[in-house]
Amino acid sequence: MKVCGLRTLQDVEVAVAAGADAVGFVVADGSPRHVSEAELHGLVDAVAARVRTVLVVKGVPIEEALGLCSRVGADLLQTHGYPAQDEARVVSAGVPLWSAKQPDAASGGLVGASGEEAWLVDSPQAGSGRPGTTRDSPRPTAVGSSPEASIPTTWWPRSPRCAPGASTYPAVSRPSEV
Repeated sequence: MKVCGLRTLQDVEVAVAAGADAVGFVVADGSPRHVSEAELHGLVDAVAARVRTVLVVKGVPIEEALGLCSRVGADLLQTHGYPAQDEARVVSAGVPLWSAKQPDAASGGLVGASGEEAWLVDSPQAGSGRPGTTRDSPRPTAVGSSPEASIPTTWWPRSPRCAPGASTYPAVSRPSEV
C-alpha cells in the first residue's frame, strides 16, 4: 500500500509504522501537498531503506522530473497527465514508472505494455486527490501491476483509499488515523 501526499517526517514515520510499502511525495505547483527539493531530500533519506519512495509529478517537465528523482534518490516516478512519449522516456532512463490515467484512458490496453509497473486510475479531476466514480460503474483506484510490483492487482473503490478520517481535502493529515 502506498500512502501519498506526505509532507512531514512525522507523517512519513506514521505511514511506515502503519505498514505502508511505499510513500509518495507530490511535486506539482499549486498542490497543497507540494514538497520542495530540499524537503524531498530529508523525507526520502529518512525512509529509503525501509519502503519504496515515489516521486509523484504533475506539470513538471519530464527531464526535470527525472533529474529530481535521481538527485533525491526516489525509487520511482508516478506521472499524472503525461503523454506516452514522456512516459517512454522515463522507462528508457531505467526509472520504474507508475502511470496515473483518467478512467476513460485506463479502460483498455495492457498494464506494462509500455514498460510501466502499474496504472493508477486518477480522480476525474486529475491530481486533485478527490475521489470519484464513473457514471456507468464503480471504478478501481489502482489497476494491475507487473509481477515484479508490490501492489495488488486491483483495488476497488469500496475499499478506502486510506483509512477513513486519515486525510481530508485539502491536505490535512491525521496521523493517528493512518
